[in-house]
Amino acid sequence: MIGDKEQTIAQLLEESQAMVQRFEGLKGRIQVEEISADVQKQTFEEFEHALEPSVDGFFDLFVEDDSMTAVAEFRPPAGGGKPMDPDLIEAVLAKNEVNYGVLWEQIRQGLTACNLDRRFLSGVEVARGTAPVPFVPAHLRLEDRWTETKPQADDKAVVDFKTITPFVMVKKGDLIALRMPEVPGSAGTDIRGREVPFPTAKVPVWTPGPNLVETAVGFEAALDGRLVLTPPTFGVNPVLELKGGVDYHTGNIRFKGEVLVLGRVAAGFGIEAEGGLSCTAVLDAFDVKVGNDLVTPGGIIGNGPGRVEVGGQVKAKFLEHLYLLAQGDVRAESCVLNSVVKTRGKLVLGDKGILAGGQVHALDGVELFQIGTPTGPQTELFLGLDFLGMEHILWIRERTKELHAQLHKVDAAIAFGGHRVGELQEAAKKLRVEIVGLTETARTQLMNLGQNEGATLVVRGSVYPGTLVEICHMRFVVTQKLTAVKFSLDKRKGIVAVTPLGAEATTHSGSPLKKR
Repeated sequence: MIGDKEQTIAQLLEESQAMVQRFEGLKGRIQVEEISADVQKQTFEEFEHALEPSVDGFFDLFVEDDSMTAVAEFRPPAGGGKPMDPDLIEAVLAKNEVNYGVLWEQIRQGLTACNLDRRFLSGVEVARGTAPVPFVPAHLRLEDRWTETKPQADDKAVVDFKTITPFVMVKKGDLIALRMPEVPGSAGTDIRGREVPFPTAKVPVWTPGPNLVETAVGFEAALDGRLVLTPPTFGVNPVLELKGGVDYHTGNIRFKGEVLVLGRVAAGFGIEAEGGLSCTAVLDAFDVKVGNDLVTPGGIIGNGPGRVEVGGQVKAKFLEHLYLLAQGDVRAESCVLNSVVKTRGKLVLGDKGILAGGQVHALDGVELFQIGTPTGPQTELFLGLDFLGMEHILWIRERTKELHAQLHKVDAAIAFGGHRVGELQEAAKKLRVEIVGLTETARTQLMNLGQNEGATLVVRGSVYPGTLVEICHMRFVVTQKLTAVKFSLDKRKGIVAVTPLGAEATTHSGSPLKKR
């Protein structure tokens, strides 16, 4: 600790020189104010010194539970206490068996600050072990550009659909995954000199899938397409890219994979894609069938008697004059106008989204801002039932009506059937058998009908009179304008309950109708 002594001596010399210079300035003249101030200062210092207890400098050590680090407190002496002795520090380290990775420079600095500056120091790291290096097994690592996070739609977020793409496109020869070699591990040492075994690092497990080519460095795309990440498998799915849109140059599109339309779809042309469909412009939908998601930053406008069938989700700016069947959620940013929308998920409109005219069938409910307009057509919403099952049941019901009407005609003709009575009776028998079969099928379909009694209609803005809301066959007709309400099924009472958003009390501001 020779350096500490030299520093102390240097500080004493500086203080002595300053004191001499100050008193030399007083020679030959009386400085009443300075003398009085010195006397006052000395008086207070003596008074405080008399009150301050005599405490020696102290060093306290704290070893972490994993014995990889130790921190200390340096407590300065007080009153007439003795300064901290370096031997004390070494004794404390030895008592705690700290003999590896001691940070002597931090200890020296803490000792100086404590003894000379009389400063209390806490949390000073005074020993640090050597951490083990983990063993990394050989593995495949996806290139960073393929796993960058993209914005995702959220039930509560106001989404700009123009910024979202559902695809990660790759080109033939793109490096998809790197082959990472094994990295050996090495043991560490804690501050008590004990060996710390090395762990095995957790690495992502990826298995190459379709349309990939193995190379010396990893796996490349075998063709242009869409990168598909389905942990633990990665692969490339072919995509049909239509830069000029769909028109007479392409004819009707029939494709087994994904379809990307970079232009307009001309009137009267159909698209059938077993994968997804993405359009950069407004989609004039004459006849569209998509196995996966349908996404467009513009809108979708129904064209003629055709319809749009989607096996996944639908995301668009607006829907207009459209007949839409979707297996997943339907999300429209601005409005749904005079359309029939049937989904086995939920219909969600944007922050100011409006639904006006037409019908909505949604198994999991609807969230929007406004339903109807003061002078617009009636809007009907049917919630909580699987539209596919209901379509089958309704189809059977209509066919059964037709069979009953035909049976009534045949029965009436038997009385004057003459020699063809036998044929009429056989026809009537077959009609009755068919009616019984359809009735049984309808009963089975009804028992197995997908149903969600928790489906709700949430309206953040207004619902205009004339709106029909049906949840699991229970109907409610809105007879006056409602604002900020939720419609839900009260199964115990057998009614559709209307609840103000943010409140528990239930009100009935319309005409509840009996179960169909």
